[in-house]
Amino acid sequence: MNDIISDMLNRIYTGSLAGKRTVSFPATKITESITELLHSEGYIDSFTKTGKDPKKNIEVEISYFSKNGLVEADESRGKAVMSGFTRVSKPSRRIYAGVADIKFDRPERSTRVLSTPKGVLSEKDAREKGVGGEILFEIW
Repeated sequence: MNDIISDMLNRIYTGSLAGKRTVSFPATKITESITELLHSEGYIDSFTKTGKDPKKNIEVEISYFSKNGLVEADESRGKAVMSGFTRVSKPSRRIYAGVADIKFDRPERSTRVLSTPKGVLSEKDAREKGVGGEILFEIW
């Protein structure tokens, strides 16, 4: 596995398409940071770290909308909150953006995630803190 971020996002996405409640993937510092961000943005309900070194995993509960548009935790769920993602910066080609390059020209529910000197941040938080960095992916 060369790209752990794409693997993580793909497991969450395909799990949501299959209607699964939980998925797990290998834990690293970057996947832990991204998981915390996805939780704060509402794309996942909760997460737990399982196992011991060197085989630690992160298990996440996927967020779903109910029929009336609210997120709920029971089995009568509708569409997943995460409906897609695009990996912007890849191992073969890194894409960076300064704070002046961060623009909000996408749909309202779309979020770009950046790896900055202040940690993994959403585009909005990076702009508020005045930092740029590597654009990891976009999620909607």
